Formats: sequence, structure tokens, C-alpha cells
Amino acid sequence: MKSVNCILVIILALTLAGSTPARSHALTVESFGPSLLERTFQVVAPTGHGTKLRPRNSRRPDSAVPHAHLATRSLASGVDHATTFAKETFNLTDSDYYMSSSVESDFGMTHVYLNQLVHGFPVQNGVMNINVDREGRVLSYGSTFVPSKDTLGAHPVSVLVKRDNEGSVTLSPVQALLILARTLGYNVTDTAHVTAEPTRQLDTDFPAFTITSDDLGFSIDYEIQVTPSFLITDAEGLEAGYAVQFRDATLWLEAFVALASAEVTSLVHWSADATYRVFPLGTVSEIEGPRQLVIDPEDKQASPEGWVGHLGTTSGNNVHAQENWTGRPAWKANYRPHVTNATTGFDFPLDMSIANAAAAVDSKAHIDATITNLFYWCNWAHDLFYHYGFTEAAGNFQDHNFGRGGDENDAVVAFAQTGSGRNSAVFVTPPDGRQPVMRMYLWDRSMPVRDGALTSDIIIHEYTHGVSTRLTGGRKNVGCLGWDEAAAMSEGWGDFFAVILHLNATATRTTAVAIGAYVTPGGHGLRPYPYTTNLAVNPATYADVYRPNTPFQGSHENGMIWAAALFEVYWNLVDKLGFDPDWTSARTNRGNSLAALLVVTGMKLQPCYPNFVQARDAILQADAVITHGEHRCEIWQGFAKRGLGWQAQAVKRSKRTADFTLPPECV
Repeated sequence: MKSVNCILVIILALTLAGSTPARSHALTVESFGPSLLERTFQVVAPTGHGTKLRPRNSRRPDSAVPHAHLATRSLASGVDHATTFAKETFNLTDSDYYMSSSVESDFGMTHVYLNQLVHGFPVQNGVMNINVDREGRVLSYGSTFVPSKDTLGAHPVSVLVKRDNEGSVTLSPVQALLILARTLGYNVTDTAHVTAEPTRQLDTDFPAFTITSDDLGFSIDYEIQVTPSFLITDAEGLEAGYAVQFRDATLWLEAFVALASAEVTSLVHWSADATYRVFPLGTVSEIEGPRQLVIDPEDKQASPEGWVGHLGTTSGNNVHAQENWTGRPAWKANYRPHVTNATTGFDFPLDMSIANAAAAVDSKAHIDATITNLFYWCNWAHDLFYHYGFTEAAGNFQDHNFGRGGDENDAVVAFAQTGSGRNSAVFVTPPDGRQPVMRMYLWDRSMPVRDGALTSDIIIHEYTHGVSTRLTGGRKNVGCLGWDEAAAMSEGWGDFFAVILHLNATATRTTAVAIGAYVTPGGHGLRPYPYTTNLAVNPATYADVYRPNTPFQGSHENGMIWAAALFEVYWNLVDKLGFDPDWTSARTNRGNSLAALLVVTGMKLQPCYPNFVQARDAILQADAVITHGEHRCEIWQGFAKRGLGWQAQAVKRSKRTADFTLPPECV
């Protein structure tokens, strides 16, 4: 990575008197930020029937990585082609950007992620992704870069920066932190006594300092990173300020504090909060079917060391699962079950009369079974997504990466029965190399109390948040799905995989599937409508996205619309190609596995801050690269049915145009 020595990064290690959090109230702060109307996603090189990826081998070795038989050139070569393209297309110099990450992917593609620099300082939301094929051709790119001084016309960057600085107030990094803390509901003052000493270097080679204080008025157990930077505004200008990465016992986020206004102007939660809407119509039915003893489920390719560490507990290279009754962030000393014996493993009884308890205290009685289920499904999701391209180099979640790329020490910390809340599920996704956190809670909107860690659809939904966050914009840019349609799609991808991974060969396209049925009254699920291709049962389309006076006001509800479109595509491909019960095969000649592969590959191709239309185009391009466009009409038909047809447009945050027509070649 390019060294950018002029950027000051301050680490605030606040070790303060007192142990209780000082937030004055349970303030809910949603993600927000500029809409970036000028963001682009452009297909460059033609792909489809005229484009062939030449295989190096005629047959895939049994031990090979999925799709490894497709030849790829070196990663360095792909990066060179991408950066050359960026310089020539956007008139950039080496001082205008740094490469945050790159990954060599399946089907001969390299994905390169660049972040913008202005006067040596990073632009927090200036992200460019460039997708290059094995021949060195740029397939597509996405960009939120603000134009350089040579393309801004009468308003060069230097003028915008000067204009901002002339009217700005002087803020220190600690003052920026205090402004954010007050926004989050903490009682703080501006009178903190601060000392700073050099400590360590970050992986970006930025200078770092540790700042300690006894007078901030609130207690923080984590390092807080503050970076002088810029933010692209709604008007496509720049404002100077500080990017603040903040964490406490319940929050983990990145915000931007502007110098001129001394206000928080952008905030992205790294957590994906899945507190679903509950329709209080009655009680839910039992779990569908009895538990079964699964023998040797580890995938040796995705998890060479297996799932369980040397201590024989629910802690391994991919996942550390344990109880969290206190609701605090500490996890290493928390209770987790041990193997019962050498033959039965994690085999614990589960009395459903206790699992469906009337009080939270009773839920602790089945904690061994709960943690085992959580540990199993998190590992299963890790292994599954590995076969679809969420590998070490792409930023997956592992403590040890076996020399296969990416940053280490970021296995998922998975909490069962989190005591700090109810009726929720959360996945916090920091950049690659920092541990994500999954929190599962008890649900008591109706009686009896339900345990969220005993329903795998919610677990898969949350895990998918981590996948889409690490893949969109690259493993180091985790703010690309913070708000608007991007945030809705983050929820939609979670629903999509939670639903399709529970389907089998006997399922039909008109079968109504409710996500989270176990934790909702009457099993009606957590969305306005169940998932089905029957428009009489689920009528939602792109015309409903954030439409006033409808159920579609939040990211979860609007995510259902995106997932419904993907569900249409899924069934069109399954009807055409059939169903493979072995999900790990990632076969391109079966509908279910191809649909999953196209969606995950689309995450890599799409730009940072994508909208529905751009994400649709990325999936179409994924099909062009993987199958040479053989299924483009089935994909178009699925999207068009839900209003994302050929002429659909996402004009701005409050203006969208739904379209139900097909391109001429598919009519």
C-alpha cells in the first residue's frame, strides 16, 4: 500500500474513571450522509457471447479452488491495468489516490479499489472500483471521486478547500470526538485535559498517537481512530473535517465531523441492525422439524483446520461463539460449551418447553444447545460463501489465513442471548483484519420468549451483512452500504440468502416463505409480505421504494423489494437449469448455485454506494463474464417483473422511475 505520510491519524485510548457508560439516554442514530448523485457505474469492455475466458486446464482438479481452472494473469498486472485506466480516464496522478485493496477473483477477474486523496488527505466517501479481465481489459468501473483540478472547470479542488477553510472554525481531533459523542447522547464537556505520545504505526503507515484523559466525562474501552480528511457533499463539493471511528459497548461506527459547521455531517454504522417489525397476531409454531446430529460438516477447502480449536469449545479459526448475558463487549472469558465426549461432540439436549420459555432466566437452561446452533451456522455460512468467492483475499472472517491473502485475526465473535436488548440481531463489520461481532438476542414481542440463535435464517441474514459489506467497495471500505438504497440492498441480500438456502428441490416459485417465522407471532415473518413470485401475495415493486404512506419506509422493508427481485431471478434460473442440493458446488449449470454466484460476484463488481439499478447491472455483467450472457434474458425478466426493467432509473434519493419492460433482444 502507498504510504501517505502527511495524514495524521490519532488513536484515542481513553481509560477513564468509572465503568458505567454515560450516554444520557438510549438515543437511536441512523446512518446518513451525502447522496452522491454523480456516482457512476459504467460497463466498458463488451462481455457476452463474443467474449471468451480461455481455460488453462480442460478439467477442474478435485482439490482446486472453485473455478480455478479458469486462467488468470498475475494480480500485479491487473492492478497495473486498473491504475493506468484510472489515471488516463480521470486525469489522476499518484498523489490523487491510494489503493485500499485488490483481489484476484474467479473467472479471470481482478477487482481493484482506490480511495481518493486531496492535498494528501483522504476523501472519506471518495471510492473507485475497477474490474479487469484476464486480458487486461477494464470490464467496468464505479466511482464517487470528485473531479480533479483539471476537470472541475471554474471550481478546482484547491479553491473549494480554500473556501471551506476560510469560513471554518478550528477543531482539534479531541473536539471532533466530543461533538460526535454528544450527537450519540453522551454527556461530555470541552474541558478535557489531553496528553499525546507517539505509539504505533497503522497498516497505512500513517503516524499514530495515543491520547489519554481523565476529564472527558465518559468511559470508553476501545481505541478511537481520528483522521483529518474530506467529505464529498451533496453538491459534489468538498468539506474538510475529521473521520472518527467510534466504538463503545453497543455502537461501532464511522462519522465525519465538519470543520466549518462543527457538526456531524455523515455517519455510517458498521453494524447491521435487524430489529424486525413484528405483527402481533399470535404465537409462533415450533421449529420446523427436530434437530439432527450432523457428522463432520467442516469443508476442508474453506476450513483447513476445521471449525473447533484445540480447547474443544465453540471457538475456532472462523468463529468464537459464547453467551453474552451481561451485554458487555468482553467475550474471551464468557461461557461456551465443550465437547461432551470424543464420539458425540457438541450434542446437547434441548427441551422445547424450556426453549419456548416465558422468562429470560429459563432461556439460560438451554445455552449449550443455543451456542452450538449459532456456532454451527456461522461456520456453515463461512464455508459456503468461500465457494462463491468470499475468500481470504476478498476479506473473509478468519484468525489465520493460511498464506492465502487478506488480513488475519478477524474471526466472527458471535454472541448468544445478548443481555443488552431484545427483539434484535446485529452484525458489526469493521475493515478486514478487525473482528466482526454478531449479537443474537431473545425475542419477547409475543409469548413465549424466543431465542434468536435457534433460528438459522436470522443467523444467515446477519452473516450475509458481513459478506456484502466486505465485498462492496473492497475489504477495507466498509461504509459503502450505509444508507438509502445501498442500505436497503444490504438487508435484501441478507433476506435473499436466508430464504434460498432453506429451499430444496421440492420447493416451488409460488411457495410463500416468511423470514424469521420462529420469532414472530403466528409465524407471519418479519417483513410486510412473504417471499414468493406470486404478485397477489407479494406485490412489492421498485415503484414502492421509500414511497410515502406505504410500509416501505425503512431499510429492512425496502430491502424486501430488492430481495423480491432477486427471488424472481433465482426462480427463472432454477426453472431453466434445475436445482443442485449441494450448495458448495457453486456450479454454473444449475439455477440455484448460479443465482448465488451471480449475486456474490455482483457485489464485487458494483460501485461503492450502489443503487438498485447499478446493482442490477452488476449482476447482468457477472452473467456476461461467467456464462457469456447465456441467461441475460431470464435475469432481465426477473428484474423487470419487480420494476427494475430496461428503462428503470434511480434519479436521486427521492425520485425513482420504475419500469417493467425488457430490452429488445429479450422481447
